[in-house]
Amino acid sequence: MVTSANAPRFQTEWFNHVGNAALPYAVPKTEYQNLFRQTAEAVQNQAKQNYADLTQRMQAGGTRVKLTEEQKEYLAENFSPDDMTYGEYRSFLDTLCRFGVLEEQDRNFLNYGVGDSELELIPLEYAFEGSRITPQGAGDYDSSFASCGGRVLDWARYRAACLSWDERSGKWIQAGDALLFEKIQKVLEVISG
Repeated sequence: MVTSANAPRFQTEWFNHVGNAALPYAVPKTEYQNLFRQTAEAVQNQAKQNYADLTQRMQAGGTRVKLTEEQKEYLAENFSPDDMTYGEYRSFLDTLCRFGVLEEQDRNFLNYGVGDSELELIPLEYAFEGSRITPQGAGDYDSSFASCGGRVLDWARYRAACLSWDERSGKWIQAGDALLFEKIQKVLEVISG
């Protein structure tokens, strides 16, 4: 059963878990396939709306906070823009939320993922992919944290430069996630010296 019209969720009893430890996956049980399809559609529609809301909020300015000297020192002492593990990256985002630079829900659009795994499992409701232009000469970077090899500043620059197609304006824009990565880029530039 779907838990709410506003927050559809997949239920574990809908799936047969198959595969092996190296490649686990789940397949919807026959009796739940229609419910799974309906829920997947609702989740995707909600994801599009969440992404549009994020973009609108960020283009309107989003959260604007000036870091104190103590906060900058703390970040510089605890995080290396050019050498972060995935766990450190998640801790960095948590710290930016505590300092008011990011809002709690922003992490969901910044590859915060689920768990401490390099697998970066992203909940479906935050995995919206629209038409996107990526920067030329970006090297081996892509949307996954794993592609940066710990070089979070360079990866944030790459992600901030990605443009998305905006249906409303009919233009390529810097969408919400790119604007969030631009915030991260600016913080990392400040603490890198």
